[in-house]
Amino acid sequence: MPDPIDNGTELAKRYVVVGAVSGEPSLTERWQAQRLDTDDRLLLTRLSLGSGEPITDLDRTSERLRKLVHPNIRRHIDLIEDDQGRFLVDDLTTTERLTPFDGCPSDEQLSVILSTLDYAERLGFTQNTFDSSWLSSDDLGTLKIAYTGWPESLLTGQQETADISPQRKFTHWLLQQVSDEPYVSSAALALVPKLTPAAQRVIQVGMTQTHITFGDLLQSMTDISLQAEAANSQLTAASFTKPSEKSAVLESEPVAKRTEDQPRSLQQPIIAAVLVLIGGFVFFVLPDLATQSPIDPAKTSEAPATPIGTPTQINAGPAPVAAARNKIAGEQATELAETFLRKLIHLEDLGISLWAPETLTQLNDRAIEADEAFRANDNLAALTQYQTLLEAVIAVEAELPSRKADYRERASLALDQGETDATMTLWEIVARLHPEDTAIQSTWSEVQNIPGILALMAEANLAQDAGELSSAKDKLIEAKALYPTWKPLLARLNALDQTMTQRAYQKAMSAGFANLKDSNFTAAIKAFNQALNLRPSDAAATDGLAQVMQAQSQNAWQAQLQVARTAAADGQWQTAKTAFETLLSQAPGLTGLQNDIQQMAQRLTLSSELAQFFENPAKLQTDAALQAAKALALDISQLSAPTGDLQKQLPKLTRLIRNARRPLPLTITSDGQTQVTVLRIGAAGDLGQITTQQLTLIPGRYILVGSRPGYRDVRQELTLSVDEPNPSIAVICQDRI
Repeated sequence: MPDPIDNGTELAKRYVVVGAVSGEPSLTERWQAQRLDTDDRLLLTRLSLGSGEPITDLDRTSERLRKLVHPNIRRHIDLIEDDQGRFLVDDLTTTERLTPFDGCPSDEQLSVILSTLDYAERLGFTQNTFDSSWLSSDDLGTLKIAYTGWPESLLTGQQETADISPQRKFTHWLLQQVSDEPYVSSAALALVPKLTPAAQRVIQVGMTQTHITFGDLLQSMTDISLQAEAANSQLTAASFTKPSEKSAVLESEPVAKRTEDQPRSLQQPIIAAVLVLIGGFVFFVLPDLATQSPIDPAKTSEAPATPIGTPTQINAGPAPVAAARNKIAGEQATELAETFLRKLIHLEDLGISLWAPETLTQLNDRAIEADEAFRANDNLAALTQYQTLLEAVIAVEAELPSRKADYRERASLALDQGETDATMTLWEIVARLHPEDTAIQSTWSEVQNIPGILALMAEANLAQDAGELSSAKDKLIEAKALYPTWKPLLARLNALDQTMTQRAYQKAMSAGFANLKDSNFTAAIKAFNQALNLRPSDAAATDGLAQVMQAQSQNAWQAQLQVARTAAADGQWQTAKTAFETLLSQAPGLTGLQNDIQQMAQRLTLSSELAQFFENPAKLQTDAALQAAKALALDISQLSAPTGDLQKQLPKLTRLIRNARRPLPLTITSDGQTQVTVLRIGAAGDLGQITTQQLTLIPGRYILVGSRPGYRDVRQELTLSVDEPNPSIAVICQDRI
């Protein structure tokens, strides 16, 4: 259990706790808080710490929910984390009560709740928590839904039940508002006090159907009148049916089973078809009844016994021909009824309940009338009515080709024009009318993705309004994967591309002129070329590029001159010489450039000579080199600007000249068997077989050679310098031949 948080506690350096909010046991702690930089009051909810939910996923959810604005959904502000835990930060208006919503909502409130949950669900946010804290209302009676989009485990500390959908959880909550008893049947719901028919219908649909949305639950509220009408028709038909006959017919007909497999949007109209099947028991049982003689109602009551000898009165029955005609009519009526029913079932499979519901209702009503005539043994009337019914069904079938073409044209037009509701309705009809057309079925599959596409398009609009065009385009590309050829989506994507192109064009043009003003010609050219790539042959971008070229031509020699002078000042003589030569080729009339080139050539020569003396001080052993070094030092000392670092190196050259004739000691050691010779100093260098000998030499480079019979000669080089006093070197032949 996390530690409680005291008033005055700062969280994430942004909020301070000002008071606790009493919550239900199923919900984690909540507090009122105040922003440190404003007086705004907010609601903090501590998330369950044991959930293991990746913080990156929570951040992504928080980012999306911050863009969600709805009058009935509590506004999400922030997601914070510090050593006290993770917290949701939500809006808390000053007039809003924090007490949970209590009791069964009215039909109007239930409609608001379901429409709000449907709105959130269409945008990809799921409400999983339905306890007494998820719903509240302000002083004006406006309902507020909290915690939309957050995993239930984060709020309650309990793992979510994978096999219970949010819609089923909602219906559980709705039933618990008025009853502690679990759901048993729709009949039991009717006995629950304070439960309106609309709420009963929502609970029934939520408890009995799977794969439904909150939009389906909302739609079920409007289906109550249709269900009641169908139930009344079923009751009328069933009142003429014996229980045994009704059971036999229901068991023999597969339509009821097929109805359960239909989508929710098709079940209600098919109820009427099931009623026709229930009434259709006459097709199977009345032929036998038609062969029986009519029963005299008078014979069903007791009468006094006839005295013996009293003449018996003979009651005349139906004539044999009339009875036979009625029997034949009954058989014909049964055949017509079966043909009619098969055709009607086929039309129901083609969705007649969607494209001709009034016709279906009329056929059902007239079928019930024909059944009643058949049950009354008025077979001639029934035959006429069934014949009329069959003719009506055949007439509907005859209209199917034109109806198919008409609905397909209307559906395509609605789809292209982005009329969402009409598109969903019309394409469902087209799909039902063309069950074998794979192209239409494929389109219908994509059309069913339109609600999800609209949710993504809504997110794209929010992102675009926030200036996040790339994020908006990502959402539209994600939507395009659901329906790659939907014209409204492609038009929206094209419009966004144009907006992005316009913004990129304006940004490039602004950058181009800004860089032109700063004489940043390379960046300006790049910017104007970007604008031309976005809008080829654009006059403004072409003119901007021409201005850059003109300014660049006028200022090129100035830039080149600056480069040359900067290089000269830095002692980069070759760079400066090349720059002056380039500038002379660009501006031959510019005076003084030839002198600058000669000056840089002189500096290059002095620098090269100086480097040679530094690299090989031993050159100064010769008198000629020593005199050249002295002359070089004099030339460098008399230089005018620019001098680079030549004069800074003059002390080093002077030191080399001063030490060029300074005697330096050199100690040579050997093994007494090696003949040692120091080259370049004449006879004084032939030292013979020595063990140790010290020579005095001037600074410079010397070579020492050692030789011994039967051994390989050795050769060693040595540079004497005033920087390394009293050097010592060993010359010994050690490797035998």
